Amino acid sequence: RIHPARIEEMVEKARKEMQERIWQEGEQAMFKIGISGLHPELIKLLGKLRFRTSYGQNVLQHSLEVAFLAGAIAGELGMDPSIAKRAGLLHDIGKLVLADNLPDLYLKAQELSNQEQVAMTDAEKRVFGATHAEVGAYLMGLWAMAETSIEAIAFHHQSPDLPRNEILPVTIVKAANVLAHQVESEAESPPQSELDFFAEQGLEQRFTQWLQIAQTETATNVE
Repeated sequence: RIHPARIEEMVEKARKEMQERIWQEGEQAMFKIGISGLHPELIKLLGKLRFRTSYGQNVLQHSLEVAFLAGAIAGELGMDPSIAKRAGLLHDIGKLVLADNLPDLYLKAQELSNQEQVAMTDAEKRVFGATHAEVGAYLMGLWAMAETSIEAIAFHHQSPDLPRNEILPVTIVKAANVLAHQVESEAESPPQSELDFFAEQGLEQRFTQWLQIAQTETATNVE
């Protein structure tokens, strides 16, 4: 017969091991894309993404793909890739915050999205009054992240009013997210609304070039 105290010891040991695994996953993600200086709580949240899925995709894996792709696009444009990489890696942190802290409501949002065939962000807005992108951006503001990164996280599912032909970090992260989803799902093309956004920005040719980068980056960098 196992003594209750022994059971408690085993549970505590398992809890500590899981916390260590979460921390390691967060640190490894930072190392893979070459960033540092994240708040310790943010590293833990990042590590927890390894154990989350969204639309059949591992959320940390997707976040790494977006980060690599955002950095590659920024580099191709002669811009500092670190801002784009950081925002790309953290763009879906809000999903974890909502799902971990309000699991019943998050499930309700998922069911609403499936039943009414609406975007998950629309369902989140109806259930929570905010999207995971807005929640994530709010957290980044609390942890004093650069304003350009906060903007990129906040608008990665929206079509912000931006200067035509001017490529900003928000444009790069939005493109990286769209293209990563396309490559992961093997869809023939991105949603028309996303294509319209990049057309309005005068970036049709750029977007085609970025797709070629996406097909290379996601195949070689995230293993």
